[in-house]
Amino acid sequence: MKNLIFKEVVEDSPLAYFLLKCIKNNNNEYIDAILIDGNRSFSHLINSKLNDIKNCYLSDLMDQKSFKEIDFNKSFKFAIKNKKSISISYCSNLDKYLNSEIYYSGDDDIFLIRCSEVLNNQINFAKILQNSPFSFWIKDKDGKYLEVNKKFEERCKKPYSEIIGHSDCDIWPIKYAKKYKIQDNNVMKDKKIYHFQETILGLHELNKKSSSVYDITKWPCFDVNNNVIGTIGMAIEMIHDIKLRESLLKNEENFTDIARYSEDVFILADNEKALYVSPSFYKIFGQEPKKLYKDANDWFDYYHPDDITEEDLSIDFEDTFEFVKRVKPINSKDDKWVWVKSSPIKDERGNMIKRIVIICDVTKKRKMNLELESLRMDFFANISHELRTPLNVIFSALQLLKLKSSSLAGEELEYVCRYLGIIEQNGYRLLKLVNNLIDCTKIDAGYLEYKPQNFDIINFVENICMSVCEFVNQNDMNLIFDTDTEEKIVAFDLDMMERIILNLLSNAIKFNSKNGKIEVNITCDECVNISIKDSGIGIAEDKIGSIFGRFEQLSSKKLHNKEGSGIGLSLVKSLVDIHGGKITASSKINEGTTFTVSIPSVLVEKKSNTRTYNALNDCSKVNRMNVEFSDIYF
Repeated sequence: MKNLIFKEVVEDSPLAYFLLKCIKNNNNEYIDAILIDGNRSFSHLINSKLNDIKNCYLSDLMDQKSFKEIDFNKSFKFAIKNKKSISISYCSNLDKYLNSEIYYSGDDDIFLIRCSEVLNNQINFAKILQNSPFSFWIKDKDGKYLEVNKKFEERCKKPYSEIIGHSDCDIWPIKYAKKYKIQDNNVMKDKKIYHFQETILGLHELNKKSSSVYDITKWPCFDVNNNVIGTIGMAIEMIHDIKLRESLLKNEENFTDIARYSEDVFILADNEKALYVSPSFYKIFGQEPKKLYKDANDWFDYYHPDDITEEDLSIDFEDTFEFVKRVKPINSKDDKWVWVKSSPIKDERGNMIKRIVIICDVTKKRKMNLELESLRMDFFANISHELRTPLNVIFSALQLLKLKSSSLAGEELEYVCRYLGIIEQNGYRLLKLVNNLIDCTKIDAGYLEYKPQNFDIINFVENICMSVCEFVNQNDMNLIFDTDTEEKIVAFDLDMMERIILNLLSNAIKFNSKNGKIEVNITCDECVNISIKDSGIGIAEDKIGSIFGRFEQLSSKKLHNKEGSGIGLSLVKSLVDIHGGKITASSKINEGTTFTVSIPSVLVEKKSNTRTYNALNDCSKVNRMNVEFSDIYF
């Protein structure tokens, strides 16, 4: 019956299984065993037909040297007591190292053995490292030690016989044993090499004087079928790290002395919690840093909840980072702003040992910057209004000169018209700059009026594209409009949206390549997504994040006469924000850039006194296009 169950369960297993009935002597000691049965993998492993060796004694099947090396009494009685026994041994008959797992069947001195061949290079590696100056070990899947070297014996102060067959719980303090078990499980689960570095205290003198820093490497042990059968590890004592840590302790004392009298906050922390927080913390935050001493990851509890983003909650403390945020209000109604910078202290392997955090109160500086920005925008607003008057005079004079030039003919007419065109284009360019500056000032002051209307945005954007199509074609480019929805009524400010689309089209034309393509695509879901893609020079990856900043310009030899004022995209972003939407950019050098505007798909309640939109006449469209495209030169 047992043989039948054995056959059904393990016959087709890729691992070798066989059954043994152990033989006892008069002293009740195991001295030999009879082979009862085995599966196909076992027959393949020993390279023999199973029927030829069934019911034979192991002493007859093995050479005497290999047979005498088997401690039947120890291995099989250990399996009875612990339900399992594991060993790695060399079988000279087969010229192979075998990992043997012995399981007790429960009665009749019958045992089930599972065998797998161990790669020779792993065993040879263990032999080579037997007398090495660093600790080395091999464990089975259950964490039992199968082999260790002499350095390992010295380190744990136990003889070889008290290590082999035992687990970490029998050798190391429980806090280390639990940690090692987790490490081993991760190594076997992920099937990859892991590096660890930690301070290990002396086993008999649990104090800092007997501590040592070890660089530990662990990797999985495989059989020939690439199955994980255990772990291999080695630990090297890091003398340099000991000196480094001693130096850090001395520097920490100096650090705390300096920080104690500083108005800025200094924090020294490890991977888990703060080790030191300077007294200035209470002065800035209005509360004690008790949470930080328990868990350094609770730092966001001290900042204004509106300023905390999902990215903030996933900050990698092993990197250097900085930010400016508001302090969580406790007693004061006024906002308090702080600048925070965190820098890691790393060892020679790049592992973070500790980190230093500096926090500065920048409230006064921020207010001063805002005042300076306000003064600057007031200055630009005044200048802009002052420029508008002479611009109006210039455009009026241009109209008169155009009327007078109609009486000219031939080369004289061509000459006058060419220079009148230059004056007009640069007048439009100056008008665009003035309009942008004035609108930026209105947005900052909150005076730019948002007038949303329910309108078909598909038709609206398509009409703008049609109005600029001739200009695009004249400059040897191709404009393609596509949409997944024929009609979509949403609420938006028509003047603002026209400004947004024309500005992005202007950039697509300006920075495009010769015979380039401009693709305008609209998709609709919860938002209306308008993407404008060109096939031009592209934007460097490290510059993408700054292009929406005010007065930001990209400096490149490829741009030569294509630079703008650096206000356009900043204004576009502000206009999109007013709609409750967002604008994003993606780009590849020499492949092109894509700007995507997304606005909510919502409607507004109609009011009796709300004006309805009438399509701009051709003259107005051309005039607005001339202003937006005035800084394009070919």
